[in-house]
Amino acid sequence: MSNFAGLSTGYTALVAHRRRIDVISENIANINTPGYHRQTVELESLAAPKTIGFWAGKRDTGGGVNVRSISRAGSSLLEDNARQATSVADQMAVEEDVMLQIEDAVSGLSDRGIRAEFDSLWNAFDDLASLPEDLGVRRVTLERAEAVGRSLRSAAKSLNTLHLTQMATAEVQVSQVNELANSIAALDRQIIGGQASGAAPNGLIDQRDLMVSELSSLVDVSAVPESDGQVTITLDGFLIVGDGRSRPVSYEAQPAPLGDATGLSVAVLVGGDGRELTPGGGSLGGLIGAANNLIRHERQALDELAVFTANTVNAIHSSGAGLDGSTGHDLFEVTTGAIDIRISADLDGHPERLAAAQAGAGVLDESNARALAGLSEDPDGPSARVGHLIDTLSVRVSAAIARSEAAEKSADSATGLAEASGGVSLDQELTDLITAQRSYEAAARLITAADQMLQTLMTTGLVGR
Repeated sequence: MSNFAGLSTGYTALVAHRRRIDVISENIANINTPGYHRQTVELESLAAPKTIGFWAGKRDTGGGVNVRSISRAGSSLLEDNARQATSVADQMAVEEDVMLQIEDAVSGLSDRGIRAEFDSLWNAFDDLASLPEDLGVRRVTLERAEAVGRSLRSAAKSLNTLHLTQMATAEVQVSQVNELANSIAALDRQIIGGQASGAAPNGLIDQRDLMVSELSSLVDVSAVPESDGQVTITLDGFLIVGDGRSRPVSYEAQPAPLGDATGLSVAVLVGGDGRELTPGGGSLGGLIGAANNLIRHERQALDELAVFTANTVNAIHSSGAGLDGSTGHDLFEVTTGAIDIRISADLDGHPERLAAAQAGAGVLDESNARALAGLSEDPDGPSARVGHLIDTLSVRVSAAIARSEAAEKSADSATGLAEASGGVSLDQELTDLITAQRSYEAAARLITAADQMLQTLMTTGLVGR
């Protein structure tokens, strides 16, 4: 190796190990940066040039060292698992929140809840049976009946409001999905351009992958990395990002299906090809599922309870006679369900028409009021239906909470594994920093030695002879 070759070799070592120190510094600076992946300088030996010596024939001279690439740590498999687990966890979190709000709307366990109002009505009928001639008791009984209708209407209205909230939030999140898809496609174009120019766009890839994670949090997508650095993203088979371009999805609120008395609209996600998409996870999937299924299910249960209660009570009440001798009056009227159940127009403001007596038994007879009060003990009556609705809802809420907690733990575990595969270890970086520093110092010493050799050669007076 000539003295000039030694200088060249030392210079390549200085450049390479300085680059190592730069990258290590970047790792340390971003140790807590979300989405950042540890970078590592990959070195390679420069090919030694081949020359033909005049005296010795073929001779090799060292070429030094070169930075082959700057690799990015991380496991695509672990990161994909983390995104999927997070998507499920976000969906379960939305469903848990919605079920808790449904439970609060029904208020089955509170003093003013549906169960309590039904119990108060049966107690009022019992009091009416004791004092069938008392108009004050009759007014209280009508008020208790109206309270039952009011509690059912209130619960139905609360569920309708909750449904509208989920629909509006879903529409906002669809816009967020499209915005993220646009940003991911834009970064993909920069990444492709950077790699084509020989650069290492690891920072852009980190930004892109962080956005992919945000997208997965909104909706369950499949993200497949391509060889040129870009990513192909599909939603229920519809391509939303690919070849550096994004394809938007749209949100539609369609009318309730035929025969659905709730009147609740249906949230639909539509791809650019016009096909209805089914998001399988993420908060958007949870919102659409809650609007289309969870809330609708409880509204239908409330409607069935309201219609059953009205029919059951009216069947007994209409067969009896009021204090004024009138018969054939319904206590409740209902058109579609819980949203419009109320005291019938025949009895509203007419407590004397409450049918406490059996028809033909005399106006002071109380047997019909006793029969109405006995509905509280009927295993197939309205109270039993109320209990079943509330108990079933309680079980569903508990199950939603359990699923959400399990999904959150699974997501935390998967995220931890993914971060460990690509995250920065301060101990590792400090160790690498010492190694790179010593290598840089050695390269500098090599250049100094080569320089001293040249100075010796110059001062001997042999140069130029």
